[in-house]
Amino acid sequence: VQATRLSVLNGMIRSINTRFALLLTFLVVLAHFGTYTYVTPFLEQVTHASGGLITTFLLIYGAAGILGNFLGGAWVARYPQSVFGLAAALIAVVTLLLPALGRWETGAVMLLIVWGIAYGAVPVASQTWFSKAAPHAPEAASVLFTATFQATISMGALVGGVILDRTSPSAVMLLGGCTAVLMVLAVGALPAGPDCNERPEHRDSPTDASVERLAHGPRPGFRSVSH
Repeated sequence: VQATRLSVLNGMIRSINTRFALLLTFLVVLAHFGTYTYVTPFLEQVTHASGGLITTFLLIYGAAGILGNFLGGAWVARYPQSVFGLAAALIAVVTLLLPALGRWETGAVMLLIVWGIAYGAVPVASQTWFSKAAPHAPEAASVLFTATFQATISMGALVGGVILDRTSPSAVMLLGGCTAVLMVLAVGALPAGPDCNERPEHRDSPTDASVERLAHGPRPGFRSVSH
């Protein structure tokens, strides 16, 4: 096992694709854990669901998350930008609609299913984005992914708790949805996926130029030298 040096991490952070990976992961994880951490108070106070029903809802959410992980893993290698953006968009839609539709048990469980599928694709999409942004340093990419993810989980739970203490579960959902919308906008601002690298335009090499001159004969003003 080889340790990842700080110089390698510094070099990765200078890459625009790695910075986008950091930004996107921060926004979507902040949106998710700032809201999902407090989904139980929402179901208790807004949906007025019983304890047993809340447990069932969360089990259904977990099963949907497994499905989302498989679906995301199947598509993210080919379409990392689309999968990541779609997952964030679904999280935004769910959290913004919960204060309205989550007042009924049917609406709440349907939105939780969509939420589970959406978030299930987030970890694999984020890790793939980091890996494609730094294919030459997979260990360093894994370090940045793990550190960013774990730190943002704690931050999201903290921010959501502060908002909940001062407002309501519905306000927490709405603010989380707005954060997810910012992530979707950030994904749309990137013209291509994380492995998009600009390639220099093709220029004729000296060998190609020589072959072209031989094919068209000597240029005017020059003599062909015969041996």
